[in-house]
Parts: sequence; C-alpha cells; structure tokens
Amino acid sequence: MRSEIQLNTERAEPTDGDQKRHPKQVNNFFKVILNDLRLLIEWDTIERQQQTRKDQVGFLWLHRAILALKLKRYRLAERSFRNVVEQGVSFFAWNQLLEMYMSSESVVGVLRCIVEIIDFMDSQGVMEY
Repeated sequence: MRSEIQLNTERAEPTDGDQKRHPKQVNNFFKVILNDLRLLIEWDTIERQQQTRKDQVGFLWLHRAILALKLKRYRLAERSFRNVVEQGVSFFAWNQLLEMYMSSESVVGVLRCIVEIIDFMDSQGVMEY
C-alpha cells in the first residue's frame, strides 16, 4: 500500500507533454501582453505629442477601445467607443458601452446610453427596435 504522500508527489510531477506545452503557451501569452502594452504606449505617446483628433478613422478608435478593454483601462475604452459612435453607426460600440456600464453597475450610464441609442434610432427614422 502506498502512503498518501507518495500518491501526492506522483500526481504533482508533470508529464513530458506538460513540460513541452506549458512554456510555449506561457511564452505566447506574454508576447501578446507585451504587444498590447507596446500599442498602448504608442497610443499614449501619440496623444502627448499631438492631440489625437476625434475625426480619425473609426476603425482605429475601435481597435484602441478593444485594446483598452483588454488592459482594463475602462476610461480610455469608454472615450474610444464614444468616438466610434460619434463617427457613425456601430452597434458593436453601443453594445460594448452598455456592457461596460452594466458591469460597473452605473445606472445613470446605462440609462444615458439607452437614451442615446433611442435618440439615434429616432433620428434615422427607425420605428421598430
């Protein structure tokens, strides 16, 4: 009969497949995080050198908003999604704003966002939602 300690040490030892797989996955994870941080630093540098224009391409603002969400920089994400919405119709941006406000339990933010969506739909002549 094996003792409890021997069973625990046998389970704790990684297999050959685990040793080969984990370093590569961890390495890829850190590469992705490093690239995201580099993009955030580049974005911050551009804003410091020159004021970022709101009329830049909506896709650029959307990319920045997603990056800010991944890095949990919610104020930057909100500002970027707002810029996307100002540039044109983006239901994805509206949805992300609503989800951000709901996750932060901001009732005022949720209501304001819903009113803005309804106003936009009314201005476009959409009668059924």
